[in-house]
Amino acid sequence: MGIVIMNNKSSPNSANKLDILKWILFLVLVAGAVVGNQKFGNQPFIYRLLGLLTVGALAAAVFFATEKGSNVLSFCKDSLVELRKVVWPSRDETVKSTVIIMIAVTVVALMLWLMDNLILSLIVWLTGLGSA
Repeated sequence: MGIVIMNNKSSPNSANKLDILKWILFLVLVAGAVVGNQKFGNQPFIYRLLGLLTVGALAAAVFFATEKGSNVLSFCKDSLVELRKVVWPSRDETVKSTVIIMIAVTVVALMLWLMDNLILSLIVWLTGLGSA
């Protein structure tokens, strides 16, 4: 009386096979858009653009119908929900923070410039290369 454990990963199920077909259709649509755009290069731009937008919308629909596409869509929706929770600073806080950062950057730049000149002067004094 042993326990038999089946591994679902070894045999692809019908949903996985359908996903593979969706990916193939997606790749065919994208390749068709590229080839079609080149083949109809002598047509007016607006017609090619409308064709690309149509095929792109179909390819996007197929992509979002796959498992990975569904995960991407879910991630985007969750990101928008989290973005609505962000507390954005007021204009006054933004201006004050920007001024403080600009002052800090200026002070650090001046300190680095001063240290660079001091080190350069020390090297010139030690080597005597600048006296000639």
